[in-house]
Amino acid sequence: MQLEVLLTHSALSSDQVALIADLLSLPTSGRYDLPEASPDLRKHRTMEAVLAFVTSEVHREPLLLLFEDVHWIDPTSLELLNLWLIGFESSLCC
Repeated sequence: MQLEVLLTHSALSSDQVALIADLLSLPTSGRYDLPEASPDLRKHRTMEAVLAFVTSEVHREPLLLLFEDVHWIDPTSLELLNLWLIGFESSLCC
């Protein structure tokens, strides 16, 4: 699984890999079990996993993120985008 290789190079935990695979509806062949959590906690942990992955990629090499048609954004995606902006702003240096 190419995604698995990419995710393991980013030093994500096995729980984070499982959450991202679940988000993308990708099979994990039983290698990664989803952590037990309420739906709200799972959503929060999934957002943290996505943020951790993107942050690790930014530190590894330049990364361009493009958000198209943001005026149609759903509430959950807007929440994730806000978390990214807050996280990236705090990690910027001069």
